[in-house]
Amino acid sequence: MLPNVRTYEDARRAFRWHVPDGFNAAADSLDRQCRPGADPDRTALIARGPKGGVAHVSYGELKRMSDSLAAAFAGLMVEPGTAVAMLLPQGTEAALTALAALKAGATIAAMDSAWTPATLLRAMRAARPRLVVADAKSLAAARAAAPAEAALLCVDAPDDTVRDFWSLPLAAEATVAVATRADDSAFLTFTQGRTGAAKAIRHAHRAVLGHLPALEMVFEGVPRPGDLIWPALRPSHPAGLISGLFGPWLLGVPVLAMGAPETPAETEDRIARIARHGVRLALFTPAALAGMRLFPRPRDHYAFSLRAAACIGGRPSAEAEAWCRDALGVSLGRIYGEAETGPVATSHATWYETAAPGALGRAVPGVAAAVVDADGVPLAPGAVGRLAVAQDHPGVCLGCEGAPRTVARWAREKYVGRWLLADDLATATEDGDLTFVAKADDVLPHGPSGFLPDDVERVLARHRVVDAAAVLAEGDGTVAAVALRPGVPRGDAAAEALLAADILAEAAKILAPYALPRRIAFVEAIPRTDEGRPHRARLRDLLALQAAAGSSPA
Repeated sequence: MLPNVRTYEDARRAFRWHVPDGFNAAADSLDRQCRPGADPDRTALIARGPKGGVAHVSYGELKRMSDSLAAAFAGLMVEPGTAVAMLLPQGTEAALTALAALKAGATIAAMDSAWTPATLLRAMRAARPRLVVADAKSLAAARAAAPAEAALLCVDAPDDTVRDFWSLPLAAEATVAVATRADDSAFLTFTQGRTGAAKAIRHAHRAVLGHLPALEMVFEGVPRPGDLIWPALRPSHPAGLISGLFGPWLLGVPVLAMGAPETPAETEDRIARIARHGVRLALFTPAALAGMRLFPRPRDHYAFSLRAAACIGGRPSAEAEAWCRDALGVSLGRIYGEAETGPVATSHATWYETAAPGALGRAVPGVAAAVVDADGVPLAPGAVGRLAVAQDHPGVCLGCEGAPRTVARWAREKYVGRWLLADDLATATEDGDLTFVAKADDVLPHGPSGFLPDDVERVLARHRVVDAAAVLAEGDGTVAAVALRPGVPRGDAAAEALLAADILAEAAKILAPYALPRRIAFVEAIPRTDEGRPHRARLRDLLALQAAAGSSPA
């Protein structure tokens, strides 16, 4: 979709969206590779085989199996207006489940057994699936959260109490071909709840088109001969299926499906596979990059074919960018977006440099982005405001799912005029460079505009016994959650009160009175987001649990 031009400015001027009325994310990304003149025998997916080992699955094989599976899903009452939930890792089963659900006209809702039971239950209630597909590891969580009326399939079913996924007739000739519009529901994605309760966000089939320009920018010249992408994204990631599967296929790029590493042994396995399979493109998250860095100096042991890498779903640290450059031999591009917006800003050294801390890049061609005030009026360059995205591009969501009051409140907070507001505060230069300042939810109460917690947290962390601190709004004041250094005892309530008073007395020497927290609550550790910032929603839950348990904050 991106025009063949040499500069970012030319791309912005020349780009036009082409969204057909009729579009199906599954059929138009995968089946088009099997049309007359194409080569359906080309590898589309490299993944763990159903009986172990590595399977190279062609476009033609995926089409035939997903066509049959869509027909089998239809026999389980999966139809337009319904949903299929899946708790599966990257692999052939996840790809087939998503393809079949969309071909049947349903919405695919990718979930994760690593979520808390409460989060998983909320996701199931939002999706209301007719069918749930899980693997043996996730089966118990799926059973606990799934609606009683939903059918259940299990990959490698442990016993005959649940039907095995591979027992379905995947070689049958029967097919289901539901004609969908580009605006029809296709994906139900779930936020991580970093700034509030996790939300269920509904996207249309056209969202795949909305993700393409960002992928084309960070993976310049895609597709090139020999391109193979490893998206280190869980299917449950808001971009996991769209940027990690359907987007590459629509561009004609095969996908290596293997999860991000979580242990040093897994890290070496992933690095070895990148080298062995000749991966050319890598799409990371900040957490995946942190896992990859567990293996030191990989180029001392393996030879890589990588030509481009990018990070999505958060801002990578300077150390992660340096590791990618030194250890993998490629510069790390960035893709910025939220679950509601899809990718809206990118950066890559080929197009422009954005090395400043917090830099988000510039708006993707075809996307209008601005920093605005509470009324949606664009602010002057350098001013801090809400990052806003125009609602007229394909990557923008259809809306939020949940209780009517929750949806109404979300709409009031997110839509202002032509804009969909991100949850981030940012600044913009005259050239359009966007820089992250803070989460909007981070703002603490004071005067008409409030203030940010960063300086307060740094001052509190200077105390001799404080390991880390995070400050939250509480009424018209603030509370500071403090984690003590290793080896410092918590003590009883009286001792903690004295320690809190000492921490606040030291901070009062530096902070203005309005910035000084009203109280301190001691915690074992500060929960963090993938980017290393305090996860304030989890922290609020933690403080609420402490209060309910009778732990007395100082």
